[in-house]
Amino acid sequence: MMTVNSGAAPASRSLGVKLLFIACAIFSVIMLSTYTANLTTGLTVNQLAVPVSSLADLAQTSAYFGVPADSAISQYFLSSMDNDAMMLRPRMVPYTSSQAAVEDVRRGKIAAFVTGRVNAMYYAEVPPCNLALASEVVGSGSLVFGLQPNSTIAGKLNAAMLRLADSGHVPGLRRKWFQDRSECSKVASTDGGRLGLAQTWSVFVIPAVG
Repeated sequence: MMTVNSGAAPASRSLGVKLLFIACAIFSVIMLSTYTANLTTGLTVNQLAVPVSSLADLAQTSAYFGVPADSAISQYFLSSMDNDAMMLRPRMVPYTSSQAAVEDVRRGKIAAFVTGRVNAMYYAEVPPCNLALASEVVGSGSLVFGLQPNSTIAGKLNAAMLRLADSGHVPGLRRKWFQDRSECSKVASTDGGRLGLAQTWSVFVIPAVG
């Protein structure tokens, strides 16, 4: 196999051999450049992160943040004894409309909108696709059923929920309703702008035409 800088050109005077050597050299240079570009892009994308990825990050800034008005999330910040929550309490802005809060995040009026995960996933997957989800879960992060004390269906409901969790059906529903229905570009979200064969084919046309 021939690689770049592997030695001098073949001594053969055949035009076909020389053209094959030139084509292989050009191919090797292009592939090496593509690999270098992909590696650089991957390292750069891995180093990039959202400005606020946790409540601790938000607490270290002086920015305001939004929460749904009269919700469990707003009550968490109002009543929690967590240090970050208490520091953030004076900068909490309640919103009656999630759409208005999202627009304020995009305009930079607030640093983040703390809302339910399903709601956040929806807005992150619709155009203009300029929002990101933080990894931290605020509060308990769980939804529960409220039942009367000593309810006769509590045991059956618990067993059914455990079977549902063990079946793996929930992750499939999440992919179906969010990832598969995303309006954002899948190439942009998964490839991170990396070059591939689909983007480099035109480079081979230039030396061929020349």
